[in-house]
Amino acid sequence: MLLVRDAHTLNRVKSIRFQDTIRHLFFSPDSRWLLAIEDTSGEPDYINVVDTTTWQAVGRTPVRDLITSLAFMDEGKRFIASGRNGHIGVWDFDPSSGAVGVESQWGNYDGGVSGIILSPDEKTLIVASGTRGKALCEYEIANPKILWSQSTTAGVAAIAPFGPEGFITSDWDHHMRVWRKTPPATVKPPPPLVRVRADSFDPDSQFSLKYEIAAHSPPPNILDALIYLPKSNLLVTRGQDNIRVWSADDLTAIRSFGPRVQSFRDYRDRASNGAIAVTMDEKTVIASDDSGMIGFYDIGTGTLTRSFPNKVPGVDDAQTPDEGMLWQILPDREEKILYTTDRLSRLRAWDMETGKLLNGINLPAIGAEIKLSPNGRFLAVLTGAHGTARQLLVAADSLMILDSTAISDNSQNCAGSFSPDGAFFYRPQSDGQIIRYMVRKGKLDQQETLIRVPGHPLDICLSDDGSLAYLGTIADVIPLSVWDLENRRMLWQANRDQLPVWRLIPLPENRIACLCKDNKLRIFQKGTSKSDR
Repeated sequence: MLLVRDAHTLNRVKSIRFQDTIRHLFFSPDSRWLLAIEDTSGEPDYINVVDTTTWQAVGRTPVRDLITSLAFMDEGKRFIASGRNGHIGVWDFDPSSGAVGVESQWGNYDGGVSGIILSPDEKTLIVASGTRGKALCEYEIANPKILWSQSTTAGVAAIAPFGPEGFITSDWDHHMRVWRKTPPATVKPPPPLVRVRADSFDPDSQFSLKYEIAAHSPPPNILDALIYLPKSNLLVTRGQDNIRVWSADDLTAIRSFGPRVQSFRDYRDRASNGAIAVTMDEKTVIASDDSGMIGFYDIGTGTLTRSFPNKVPGVDDAQTPDEGMLWQILPDREEKILYTTDRLSRLRAWDMETGKLLNGINLPAIGAEIKLSPNGRFLAVLTGAHGTARQLLVAADSLMILDSTAISDNSQNCAGSFSPDGAFFYRPQSDGQIIRYMVRKGKLDQQETLIRVPGHPLDICLSDDGSLAYLGTIADVIPLSVWDLENRRMLWQANRDQLPVWRLIPLPENRIACLCKDNKLRIFQKGTSKSDR
């Protein structure tokens, strides 16, 4: 029997009964499918495919050898697997239906196989064995030719990936060993933080506070959304109390509407229900309530025009209102699809017009943030809790996870940003590093530390040409700063009397709007002094 439990409460969600014992479980790259390996009393053994959106078994494929290790290839369209008796094969796999296709025999390893490791470029395979003399061997995938072997240690009992280019083994001589194909590269230290005296700043880069206003009810009300509407020159904010619309000229309050969100309890729940979205015609605000109900509000009147739940009949019947609460809401470029993440660690795609669920996957952990690339092809999804945060790159059309990379602890509250051309993705980390990834062929490549700032950066926005970065942090040292990315130089920082910044966004005419920890909305502008407001 396979038991599915809620990761937060450990309550049983589903149980699936199979004919014999399930020995191993493997997820597809997009987490849509679970491959449950069934060990029978004789032959054959079986691969059972389970749809994780419904937790129903959809296929059962016989195999000649009980699979003990498995790795997906070709964006989830094939997988290579080894059996306990040494058989290694490659199977076709359909990511859309979960169908297991024809097997091609890759090799037969005498003495049995302890496990396999597929290289990141999917060109080579490490095979581990408990047989002395052939404990570790590396082969080409396309042409099973041995490239490297290690036979001086005892046989390998278990093997697992370790880092981007290495692996770790547990051996029969009671040792654990870490292996790398090449010596670790010399790590280039990040550039030092450039501290510039006030009298040495570029005069053209100086900002000063022009307007400030109490945006929402007093703390501990949490503010987590700030959107600029360029056509109507409005700002939209969301706090625990409601949604509010402001003039971007002088912060005059226009109107407030929307549901009060009770789920904000402390800083760790800051992202819950905080995110909102606005349609491109700037006429509709999309927001959710405590139960995950997605509402569409007329921005001119604040009237709720329609809504649909984050719940699918027959699939989410056991879902509680608290579990259905949304973390993020994001429309696609054509505004036909609405992407959401929720407390059940699901990334879902909805038809914006009908509210019908189009697709969905289970993320490795709770998804705290989604960003859509400028070309609409990729979703940058931030997942994880303390110590397990990961940056994912997901195909927007299929929701297939294309890449996954670990980031520093507590970075689940940091908002990243694509460059205007979509060639790079910038990720703030809680340790102050701003990491830049090159987005290439569905991968996050060439990771580098671009700059380092004191404190915990929460938000980053880029100028229209991508040359400047605007950073907001929760540290009192530098709550708000502007950086020249090409020269990695800080151009300006706010005074320490400005409280930490939750969210920020650049405005026309060299201005910056910020939502701050003291629940105030502030606008900074070049070359101005604080007004009487």
